[in-house]
Amino acid sequence: MDATLELRDPVSRVIRDYWHGRAVHFDAGDWQVNRDPGTFERWRDVYREALGPTPLRVLDVGSGTGEVVFLLRGLGHEAEGADFSPGMLALSREKARERDPRARFTEAEATRLPFPDGTFDAVHARMIIWTLPDRAGALREWVRVLKPGGRLVCVEGTWYPPGLRDRVRRAIGKAIEWVASLASRRPGRGPRHPFLPFHVEVARDLYPGRDVLPFLWGVHRGELEGILREAGLSSVVSLDLRPLRARQRASLPWWRRLTAPPLQDASAGWGAKPAVPRREPSVTACAPRPACGIPGTP
Repeated sequence: MDATLELRDPVSRVIRDYWHGRAVHFDAGDWQVNRDPGTFERWRDVYREALGPTPLRVLDVGSGTGEVVFLLRGLGHEAEGADFSPGMLALSREKARERDPRARFTEAEATRLPFPDGTFDAVHARMIIWTLPDRAGALREWVRVLKPGGRLVCVEGTWYPPGLRDRVRRAIGKAIEWVASLASRRPGRGPRHPFLPFHVEVARDLYPGRDVLPFLWGVHRGELEGILREAGLSSVVSLDLRPLRARQRASLPWWRRLTAPPLQDASAGWGAKPAVPRREPSVTACAPRPACGIPGTP
């Protein structure tokens, strides 16, 4: 691994190394925006709702292999990514050379972004909060690089509850994935569905307890709303993504549907950085949005 970014937190170093190892197979995951054409279009609807129709300069924190950046650029936004995993950055930059040479991806830690204050109209973070030992510091940093009135958008969920039944399900799932990975090997290529440990199990085994990673098991919709308000954002709203998650689950091969974690909470939430600095945190009430992802849903 060719990492140039020095991480001060040992937990962050472990998480970076893990995602670096997962990078090559990351796009095969169940929850990717490009899982299938139908769910891709519904993800576009989510981001249209979250960001509005006006083209914005957007930073995607924890951009992974870059798929959200390319989606946002396809909607007309000037989007760029930031990630601390060398493997993820290498793949996203390779995609950019083929798909959109103007897309930029910067090596950066979520709590130390190399951008001046007020650089972006919007900051987006997807499935990042659970990985943050210093959640408050990261949120402050994301708000710092927002312009006054800019919008912070987060997508989160809860996937891996710690109960015994789900431990058994995960063990069976890993065994089936291993068999499927062997069956799907083709000459000169790796397995289509790789056998990889679940990221939550890795974090739990290395750093047990909720002291280091308070949201180890994910972020519920209500918790996400509270996190955004704690960051001082106003006009906080949230969107129920469980129907979209259910649609993505239905698109999986039968053996993945059998062993995938049961449907848990999934949501998007966003709020605006106050145009004028406030002395006290925002107490604007959250206005829940309707469910998204099922045809015919209002």
